[in-house]
Amino acid sequence: MLGTIQVDLDGIWTYRRYLGQQTDNCTEDAVYREGLLFFLGLFKRYSIKATFFIVGRDALKYEHRTLIKKIISDGHEIANHTMNHPQGFSRLLPEEMEQEIGLCEDILKQISGRPVSGFRAPTFSVNRRVLSMLSERKYVYDASILPSMILPFILKVSHSILRKRIINVQTGNYKNAFSPLSIYRPDQRLIWKRGVNSIFEVPISVIPHGRLPMHSTYVFILGRKYFELGLSQLKKDNLSLSYLFHGIDLVDLKKQKLALPFFGDLKKREKMCEYIIQKLQSSFELLTTEQLVERQR
Repeated sequence: MLGTIQVDLDGIWTYRRYLGQQTDNCTEDAVYREGLLFFLGLFKRYSIKATFFIVGRDALKYEHRTLIKKIISDGHEIANHTMNHPQGFSRLLPEEMEQEIGLCEDILKQISGRPVSGFRAPTFSVNRRVLSMLSERKYVYDASILPSMILPFILKVSHSILRKRIINVQTGNYKNAFSPLSIYRPDQRLIWKRGVNSIFEVPISVIPHGRLPMHSTYVFILGRKYFELGLSQLKKDNLSLSYLFHGIDLVDLKKQKLALPFFGDLKKREKMCEYIIQKLQSSFELLTTEQLVERQR
């Protein structure tokens, strides 16, 4: 069975922005200085090639560019996660959306010296207009759909807790929750259905029976048994894997004076992330997302 591991490198400033705090202006972000380096060490230990989704604003910093080059030299893939990680991405004006995709793409191409193959929208906020733009720009895949009906509710609650007021987080059309659970070519109008689009969709893995999110954030909250349930169902249903981490998963939040509900102690998160990676490595042939999609052609 084939699979891919992905890491969203959303800078600390994105979380401070959600909290309504002043964004971090230091030269190097803890997501890169701590989280990224820890993930690179884990992936090297288990001989895994992964995909890192980069926010263009972070890639402007010299210190971060050096680390992004290390991602590439270690054999991993870098992919586009927009320029400024805007909320409600699919509701942006076309010219704003084009700019968010294009500016980040240009920076990543400059760093890597090659075209960018993949994209993920912030908070999974994707629609047919996004996929059309990606297709026109010759992207190979999008990875913005998390096929779970409870996702909008979870994000609304979590972001409302962070901001201490009611926040409606835009995650795209609710029908995206009914998309296939493995890689597919989406319909050009109804992107949650199979079609003949030139771009592939790589949905984030959920627990198949119930479509409950199973990426790292939820495993921190619900524990190993929850993860093992999802893993066993994926294997039983013979589904390809697309497992999501975030760089902040392995950041010392106390040192950053950043309170994120349910994340818990750093040492526990380190152990949990290594446990997840070890189990995935023993269950799947793990590739970069670009390589995984190429194997589906």
